[in-house]
Amino acid sequence: MASDKALYKLMVLGDRDVGKTALVIQLCLQHFVETHVPTIEDSYRKQVEIDGQPCMLQVLDTGDLEMLGSRLALFLCSIGAVAAGHLSRTNKEYGLSIPQDQHKTSAARFYASAVNQLYLDIDSDNAGSDATLGACLLLCVYEISYTQERSWLGHLQGAAGLIDSRGGPRPGHYLTRLFSLLDISGLPFSGRAPSFKGAYWAGDITNGGEIVRWPYYDSRGAVADRTSALMTLITGLSDLRPGTSNSATATLQAQWDSCPAELPDMSNDWRVLTIPTLSESASLENEAFSRTRLCFYGCKIYISQILRPDYALPSQDQELARAINEILEIAEKTPEGHGLETGLYWGLFMAGVAIFNDVGKEKFIRRKMSVDTEGIFRADRPLAVLEKLWAMQHKHNRQFDWRGWLELRPFVLF
Repeated sequence: MASDKALYKLMVLGDRDVGKTALVIQLCLQHFVETHVPTIEDSYRKQVEIDGQPCMLQVLDTGDLEMLGSRLALFLCSIGAVAAGHLSRTNKEYGLSIPQDQHKTSAARFYASAVNQLYLDIDSDNAGSDATLGACLLLCVYEISYTQERSWLGHLQGAAGLIDSRGGPRPGHYLTRLFSLLDISGLPFSGRAPSFKGAYWAGDITNGGEIVRWPYYDSRGAVADRTSALMTLITGLSDLRPGTSNSATATLQAQWDSCPAELPDMSNDWRVLTIPTLSESASLENEAFSRTRLCFYGCKIYISQILRPDYALPSQDQELARAINEILEIAEKTPEGHGLETGLYWGLFMAGVAIFNDVGKEKFIRRKMSVDTEGIFRADRPLAVLEKLWAMQHKHNRQFDWRGWLELRPFVLF
């Protein structure tokens, strides 16, 4: 059950080697530390009473001010690069008058400053801080969004090295969550294994009895739980090779069957059938469930593509046909213009590679993947692959392997 206690956050700042950590540990753990170990960044929690009311105090113990300033400079430059890059694509949408080229210049400048500072921090006492790891992940996001090469993999591997130097992934930690999303989501297209073994992102969804809301509306921890299950499934997909046993399909179905009924049995018409009207949190949770269902069916098609090199036609495979139809129906029922399009791309792409000379479905997928070509980074790339695939199929009246084109041009598809 979520805690109703108020949470107060406190940051301890000061010069180096003055005993800040000893005071913090004395306050939170009732223990005095007699030995000195330089602090990079630690966090403590303590239940206290303020004005007679029980509450939770979270204390962030920092290193010296010079280290903190260096970390903040790196982190802010990384945020600036991502933010300026985003504005360079979307300032028309927000009615901004600043030229897009100016935002592009600012993004490049912030990015260069962040990279230079990152090299300095990695060789200093800052290397183990959350700020350094967070900046490295933000640079990875920037490169996925704005560069044409696979340089994002370099920063992802660098982030993995930082995590390893910190003792490995911390289950449930917010940076572990962000890292895992970047790491796992690219597996089917990058041809590599996960950075760490096992479901390293899957931590306890509670923290001292309090549900960790990630995303913020997930008061039950249900979205985090379903997302973790989906990531486990995608991790398994990265190990598939042609000729692999059909046990992979059975494992996928078993994972699906183990989900609560609200997920596999969810109606695609829930937006109009729900009475009474859902709260904002419940609506957002259902939207997340719809996207999870769509990704699941995309995984089913992916497995079929890997295990069956003969490429069965939808008319010959009922499970394949159902997966395609479910994806298209979920996409059709998803409202446009509310930022929900991003979650559709994986499923729509897999449905697109599975259909064969179906002009109607091609037209629908083309329209859905063209709704937001500015706000969604690289929105044009998966559709470009599909257009080439469909054209070849119509011309030669046979199916082609879309993965061959990805190998010829090593870009990030999603």
